[in-house]
Amino acid sequence: VAVAITDFSMFGIPGFIAYAEIDNDEAVSALKKYAMTSFIPMYAGKSGNLAYLTNNRALVASVGKTVEKSLTGAPFASNIAGNSFYFALNAENILNLSAINELSSYGEEFAMYRNIASQISFLEVKGYDNGKGEAALVLKDPKTNALKQMVNFAKQFTGL
Repeated sequence: VAVAITDFSMFGIPGFIAYAEIDNDEAVSALKKYAMTSFIPMYAGKSGNLAYLTNNRALVASVGKTVEKSLTGAPFASNIAGNSFYFALNAENILNLSAINELSSYGEEFAMYRNIASQISFLEVKGYDNGKGEAALVLKDPKTNALKQMVNFAKQFTGL
């Protein structure tokens, strides 16, 4: 299963799409039933051997197609394989969302939050088969001690 958050509305509602490889159409039937009874518009279906569920009709046309910007070159790509669960939140991509860019006009406080977030590369969470896992906040500056960077974040946040 793969889930992607593709954007955020100005109301904070995330646009998402979820994919899963399937062997039969039972999952698609269940997803379509869920989509019809959902409180928000949902679109479910099948493309090739992929079942999908999304709340963004525009994403339906892209199901099963090769994406322009793949995860192959992402800094966390080599960490995905071999985990029973993997989640990555790419700070750079989030900061490039149109809703986030529009928030930039809301003054100095948001600019400070954006500046702090711009120093983060990604957050990753891994789950292992033994029920254990780990989380890592990966910073963009590999040369500066991570603890020192975190202290600087706190100073910016508190205004020191």
